[in-house]
Amino acid sequence: ALLAPAVLVRPRAPAPARDTPDAARGFRMSKEELGKLEDELDDEEMKDSQEACAVTPLIRKAMAYCWSSSFLDVFRSYFRKHAGVFSDFAEGKTEEHDLEFQELFREYLDLYESTLEDFLRDADASSQDLYRDVAALQGTKMAPDVAIFVDCLLASMDYESFLKVMTREARQQSRQARSIPRGK
Repeated sequence: ALLAPAVLVRPRAPAPARDTPDAARGFRMSKEELGKLEDELDDEEMKDSQEACAVTPLIRKAMAYCWSSSFLDVFRSYFRKHAGVFSDFAEGKTEEHDLEFQELFREYLDLYESTLEDFLRDADASSQDLYRDVAALQGTKMAPDVAIFVDCLLASMDYESFLKVMTREARQQSRQARSIPRGK
């Protein structure tokens, strides 16, 4: 299984909104679009990252893609869609982890893997290439943006991180539901 974005939250303001990919293309990006995403990363941020450690072009592309709306929106939608399953747990009504939690986590990992595989295919890379580059960064001095990205990727394959994201979304949905005026 590939690394998953359960906790990917961009630490600074998101890039300007991009056009949503059409249904025929799904979430695949052209090489030109990947290049544009990479170029949008702040030049100073890139310079700091390269000076701190050897950040490969694949890692830079993965950072740009994984912080993009086209990637994150897939998972935001998934979290919103399935948060209700976690509502009793989020509200403290039970401490038990329902079997459905594990099933949703596996489904989420499958969604992540297919989404990331599309990106890697478009980037002419493999999951082994990404694993190798991430492993090479571990234990090195990294610029803060790279360190956050690597930490998020590694935490994203963790069930506990997924559970935190889902319970946070369930609480948010519950607060929103309580704040909506009911009809008389």
